[in-house]
Amino acid sequence: PAIQSDPTIRTLIEKKNQAEADMQTLLKQYREKHPVVIKARANLKFLDESIETEKRRIIENLKTKAEGQLSVQQGRILEAAEPPERPVGPDRMRIVLLVTLGVLIANLVVLFLTDYFDDTIHVMEDLERKGILVPFLGPLPLIREKETGRKPVQLATKLSESAKVEILEAFRYLRVAINFSAPPEALKLLAITSCLPAEGKSFMSLNVAASLAMDGNKTLLVDADLRRPTIHESFDVENDTGLSNYLTGNVDFNAMVKESYIENLSLFTSGPTSPNPSEILGSDRMKLFLQDAVKVFDRVIIDCPPLTGIGDGFVIGSLIGHLILVVSAGKTPSDLIRHTQQQLDKMGIKLLGMVLNKMDVEKERYGGYTKHYYRTYNKYYRSNK
Repeated sequence: PAIQSDPTIRTLIEKKNQAEADMQTLLKQYREKHPVVIKARANLKFLDESIETEKRRIIENLKTKAEGQLSVQQGRILEAAEPPERPVGPDRMRIVLLVTLGVLIANLVVLFLTDYFDDTIHVMEDLERKGILVPFLGPLPLIREKETGRKPVQLATKLSESAKVEILEAFRYLRVAINFSAPPEALKLLAITSCLPAEGKSFMSLNVAASLAMDGNKTLLVDADLRRPTIHESFDVENDTGLSNYLTGNVDFNAMVKESYIENLSLFTSGPTSPNPSEILGSDRMKLFLQDAVKVFDRVIIDCPPLTGIGDGFVIGSLIGHLILVVSAGKTPSDLIRHTQQQLDKMGIKLLGMVLNKMDVEKERYGGYTKHYYRTYNKYYRSNK
């Protein structure tokens, strides 16, 4: 409104309108580049610039007038501005919390996926979850000892004091479970095997035999693994003669028996390796060996070769009628256990039970009865030392 009512602006607008009318008249008489037309255009441009200049002058005057009307007495300070003590951004604590939360979620996802795709057996409860219907005889805890290279299978009594207490009690518990797994007549002969190599079947055979011998049973430990024998190394005895000689020759049973440093425990080592172990283990001579063994000894423990890819264990199982299966925790796939069980069923070999070896009871995921059992045992026995 101030611009529209200004007399100077009105005068300039009237002159501009008159100049535009004169321009139209001149264009009818002269061309664009005629000096008269050029002068008229310059005059019209000058009027436009004058109008814009006057408009800016009026606006500046209005601003100056408004600022003059606003005095300090008409305002008050609500809160004095102060410089911040620390930067308002970035929020480092929030970033750290978000990154920590992200890493935690990522770890949980990785753990879930690892557990979801893990097909091995870790605890007794995994057998039922994976649909494996096998009698469970008991667990053997993981022995935490630094080892370099391939060492002979050890007796539990030769382990360090920290590992000895738990492993000895585990074998006592296992001995009781085995004694209740079948009638006493069937338990005179026990064949122990595994699905895969290095699952601990020789370690278990040796210590079960030692545990039975220490319990007063006259026990014979037989190394029927004619491909990779280990029993003679554990007791530091010669292996020049043994089971392979007995099965392929006409030697006396008692002459082949070797005594060990453990009372009531005798050894029958494997002897020299044979080119056809399955044939000689399934021979009539092997049946005669088993008959002679049960006549002389109260308990006979046979360390058999692994079942996967080798038929020796199935041959011995067919002669005896039953087997004990050793499974390494976190190593043996559940599908392989089911397949082995089906093969044993087809051949009419009874599976007395399964032993879960190398089970890490200290890990949090191993909860339930097993972890409670070992913690309770350790607490009880250590408090009475």
